[in-house]
Amino acid sequence: MKIIHTADWHLDANIVEAGRCLKFLVNEASRIQPDLTIIAGDMFNSADVRLDSQAARLAMDTVWKLKEYSRYGVIILIGTPSHDGLAATIFDGIPKVIVADKPNSIIFDVPDVGYDNFLVSVLPQPTKQYLESVLEGDIEDLNMAMGTKLTAICTGFGASSVQYSGPHICVGHFSVSGAMLSPTQQMIGYDIELSTFQLKMARPTLWCLGHIHHAQEVEPGILYSGSLYRVDFGERASRPGFWVHEIISAQDPKDALKWLHDVQSVFMETPASTMNKVKLDRLDADPDAPIKIEDSEIEDKMQIEVKCYADQIEVLDFHIIKDDLIARGAKEVDVIVQRIPRPNIRSAKILAVEALRDKLIARAELTDDEVAPGVLEKADLVETMESEAVLAIIKGKFAKGGSKNEID
Repeated sequence: MKIIHTADWHLDANIVEAGRCLKFLVNEASRIQPDLTIIAGDMFNSADVRLDSQAARLAMDTVWKLKEYSRYGVIILIGTPSHDGLAATIFDGIPKVIVADKPNSIIFDVPDVGYDNFLVSVLPQPTKQYLESVLEGDIEDLNMAMGTKLTAICTGFGASSVQYSGPHICVGHFSVSGAMLSPTQQMIGYDIELSTFQLKMARPTLWCLGHIHHAQEVEPGILYSGSLYRVDFGERASRPGFWVHEIISAQDPKDALKWLHDVQSVFMETPASTMNKVKLDRLDADPDAPIKIEDSEIEDKMQIEVKCYADQIEVLDFHIIKDDLIARGAKEVDVIVQRIPRPNIRSAKILAVEALRDKLIARAELTDDEVAPGVLEKADLVETMESEAVLAIIKGKFAKGGSKNEID
């Protein structure tokens, strides 16, 4: 039994990029001829998607083709309410397409494969609103109650699965404790989480998950498909694509009435655009020095973050940066400038020196001014004289009716 497992299309976030990757997905489905295709939530990027939008048309065209290539059809799980909402219900009623918006188990009869049927259990993203609607009584600790309810749902899935000899495929859209948000960042305290212990209560052959955009196998048989393409630069280190799971089934040699199911998974990378973010600190650099970005840093989509003084903006020609990167292979370049006012830096640089002479020189360097030798001599004199002597000179100047310039 072969299953295509995908999720998090977020259609309308980048419709051109999504279209290219969905075309790849459809072509692979045509080649693989899966028994089942699973879309584990967040098909759309907004709950307000219109039926006549490019996103809706692309989704409909893709799902229609996928169901034709999938023997038992397509299962679409409703994902995050703010993304999918009820948008995916536009597929409701289409033959061989099942839209799941609540916890449920679906039985597929397959009398020609040895075992009689297999089970698919679906668990959309758990929300506090939903759990409050199904929890009874006055709940003082909602989080504990949610954990109890979710455990009960998974346990119920497991109890149902023992009635069927075929594999038990579970589909969910939520966060799992211990999952990685990126190759280096582990998820900690991220919205409502389920533990792998809770998931195993469902007695699954396989968990097909959506919600986290980084493709991964959290534990054997518990997998996130990740995104089909990189939605933003935070995902630049993740591999976009989808899983092809093959469930190999055989009768238990110890019990002819039981079947054993082994899962083998292969990840298919889509032709998604690569991304890179480069940070450039120009605060201490020569304003006339060219900005250098190595060839090894150039990807399809580039985001250049430049930190510089506000008065350096006119000196830096960002069009030259963009043109150079595109000439060297980048397809899109976005330059973000962080302007730093010099007054914020002056005080730190001036305070870093102790002598009054050095403070005057530091201030002049920051403002591109020159300090007259006489001023430095007076600074030395002020610092070496006793304060009473300095005051006496100033009082003497006032007493003689000296002008402000003379006193200075």
